[in-house]
Order: sequence, then structure tokens, then C-alpha cells
Amino acid sequence: DSSTGKITGIPTEVIDWTDYTVTLTASNPETGSYFYNGNGTSWMVKDIWSGTGSSVGCCTPFGIAYDNNFYFAAEDGTHGVELWKSDGTAAGTVMVKDIDTGSDDSDPEFFTVMDNILYFIATTYSSNDELWRSDGTEEGTFMVKDIRNGSQGSYLSSLTIMGNNLYFQANDGVHGRELWKSDGTEAGTVIVKDIWSGSPSSDAGASGITAIGDTIFFRARDGTGNGQELWKSDGTANGTVMVKDIRSGGDGSFPKYFTAVGNTLYFRADDGSHGQELWKSDGTANGTVMVKDIRSGASSGNPGESTDSFTAIGNTIFFDADDGIHGYELWKSDGTEVGTVMVKDIKSGGSSDHSYPGMFTAVGNKLFFRAVPTDENELWVSDGTENGTIMLTEPAPYSGCCDGLKAIGDTLFFRYDDGTSNESEMWRSDGTAAGTVMAQDICSPYCGGGSVGFTAVGNTIFFLAHDNTGHGIEVWAYDPTNITFGELLTFTFDFK
Repeated sequence: DSSTGKITGIPTEVIDWTDYTVTLTASNPETGSYFYNGNGTSWMVKDIWSGTGSSVGCCTPFGIAYDNNFYFAAEDGTHGVELWKSDGTAAGTVMVKDIDTGSDDSDPEFFTVMDNILYFIATTYSSNDELWRSDGTEEGTFMVKDIRNGSQGSYLSSLTIMGNNLYFQANDGVHGRELWKSDGTEAGTVIVKDIWSGSPSSDAGASGITAIGDTIFFRARDGTGNGQELWKSDGTANGTVMVKDIRSGGDGSFPKYFTAVGNTLYFRADDGSHGQELWKSDGTANGTVMVKDIRSGASSGNPGESTDSFTAIGNTIFFDADDGIHGYELWKSDGTEVGTVMVKDIKSGGSSDHSYPGMFTAVGNKLFFRAVPTDENELWVSDGTENGTIMLTEPAPYSGCCDGLKAIGDTLFFRYDDGTSNESEMWRSDGTAAGTVMAQDICSPYCGGGSVGFTAVGNTIFFLAHDNTGHGIEVWAYDPTNITFGELLTFTFDFK
């Protein structure tokens, strides 16, 4: 009971360990969660590029929920790729603004919502890539600041929210690629620190920026003999410092895959002795340590190699790694050496037999991913135990699994070709084999809708797909059945 903390029920297993952990999920009392059972239908929202032309299809994710609408990039054959929004109806699907006027593309991307304003990166002929904002109206959609005057653009990346500011990497043409922040105003869009003084680039944020409380962590180099190392910032120049020189000298440890679990930052780094391994940091030099030498010696365990990331569920992070014995398999860590273990040897055999688990997606306390048990990828789910790591889809001739994995409420949505005449369509899973089913057959027979890019706005799930009725790839909507919407909180109790 999340309101009282009381645990009730009938034990089903005797646990004889000295220490054990119980993880519960419950509704967020601030945002709430609710059960919804729609009619299960899907519809094309609007034929934005009339006829066989495709209005969307470049990238996933291609949109975001904001202001009770779905915001996305699309082209109608006249205006180029611009900012659009949809409420799920044809009449309510409109272009917000022709940012790069005429037939040129502004290519809005990296959508982020902060303080009820939509931020994104867009391109114009005169300013190239810069930071933009929108309140959903044409008049309220404008460039925040032309950070690099002229047509070269500042080429922003790694937009991350901390407090009331967006942090990102940008190049103003004077200081190189450095750490910047913005409060959404021109005056409040400033460089945080010229880490590598002058025109050279520190590349701050090149491997992402992660916020923990009132601190952001990122990778950078300062030009004083240190290579790419772990840095942190409180948003001020004086508070922007290197956390630790993990690999002394100019080579750098190249930390990446930053993942926050509570007040701890997990990442991958190379200290020059142990190869690329799992590290953690509390923001201090002494508290920045290697968790475990997964592949003992100078060789690399390469955690996160197949996924390019770590995934946190409660106090545990999941990743793929190679210990030199089992190949690349599913691993987990609680931040201790003894608690960093392989979950399951999915593709058993020798060191060259890899299951390559990837596309990790957390749904409540379940981890969904794809892996290769024999020859092809299949969908898997894990509760963090060997017995609880099971395959959900079955190998079949001409099948193809999976991509576009997306957690929506208590359900996983993904694109899958089961090898039948359905071809590539939208599927859903509740974490059981019986509950892993096709959600909608958009294009039939023998054509496959290619549904992907799932995003929930209220009770509606938006995605991109195509049918066989003369349309290209367009924005579609789905009214889902038997789903619990809302944020679920994870509570972890450690018993000693």
C-alpha cells in the first residue's frame, strides 16, 4: 500500500538469505493512474501529404505529447518538413508554423517540454540549427536565440532539463562546442563555461547530459593535458568542474551511457588498466569508482555495447556485457561488485556465442528487450532473475523482431513481423507470452503497416504507419483496450 507503506499478502516462497529486497509498483498520487478500455480501433489522422506521398517517416521518436496534442515534424508537399500538431481529428491536425518559409525544411527535432513550453531544434536558411520554442500557436513559435550569427548554425545537442533551465552543447563560433543553458529567453541563453578556453572545443555533452538533483553530469576535455573525462556543473562557471581524472594523461577515459539511480551516476569508462568497464559516481573524486571489472584484466567488458545505454529499474541498472566467457549477455548491478552479475546466459555456449540483448525498455518493474537465442532476434522480458527471464515471441520463418519498443502505461508497444501475412505491424505485450499479441493490422494482406513511433496523448496513442489504400506514411491514432495509463512509481525495500 503506497499510502501507508504496509505490506500484506501470503508468502509463496521461503527466502533463507540474510538480506533481501522487495520491489513494489504503485500509482503516483500526484499524477494518478487509471484503467482504460477503448474500442481498439485505429485511424489515419489526416492524409497530410495527399495521395501516395509520405508526410512522416524520417525518424523515431518523431513527436511528443504537449498541450493535449501530439506535436511532430511533417511535410505536406508544399511547405517542407515543419512543426505540426494533432488532436486526433483531421480538422485538428494543422501546421503550427512554416518556420523555414516556402518549400524548404526546418526539420524540427529533439522535442523537450519545460515549464509548459515546447522546445526543439529547427533550421532556417538564415540561421541554420538553433533553439526554438512554441506555445502551440504560430505567433508563439519563435527562435530563442541565434547563438551563432549567420547561416552556419550552433548545432545544439543533448537537451537536458535541470531546474528551470535547458542545458545543451552548442557552438557560438567563438568558443567551440561548449556547455550552454537557456531559461527560454534570449538574454537567459548563455554559455555556462568555456571549459577549453578559446576557440577549441571541449565537446561538453557529446555523449549526453544527465541531471541528478541540482547537478548535471557530462563528458568534456579542458585542454590542460586531460582527455575526455567526467565533469559536473551546478549551472555556474565556478561550479563547472572535472569530477575525476579517471585516466590520467591526454588519452581520457571517455565516460558515456550516463544513468541516474537515486543520487548515484552510473556510466562506462576506461581507466587505462581495466578496459571499458562499469563505474559509478556520487559527484566526488573519492566516490567515483569502478563497480566491477566484468572482464578481468586489461580487456573490456564493454557494458552497454549492444544498447548504447543502461536502463534503471528501481535501484538496479540493466545492461549487456561480455565477461570473456559467455559472450554479450544480460547483466544487472546494484552498485556493488558482488551485486553485479549476469542475469542469464541466453545464448549458451562459449565466449563467441552472443545473444546481444538490446533495445532495453522498462515497463513498471519488468525489463523488455530483444535478444538472439539462436539465429534471430526475439522479444524477451526479465524480472532480474534467471528463471524470470523468458522469451515472448517464437522463432518463425520470415519473422523479424523487433523495434520501436515503447512503454505506455503498463503495456509495451512495438513493431513486429511474425512471419505471417500480417507482416510488420503494431504489437503489444503485458509481459506474458499469451499477452503478447498484434494490436492492430493496419495494412493487409501481405503489406504490413510498419507501425512505429508510439506516443500517448491522453487516452490516444499516436504513431506513424501506411496502409494499402493509396496513402504514404502518415500519422495514425489508436484507441487502446485494457491498459492502465499514468505514471507508476517503484518502491524498493531492503530488508537486512
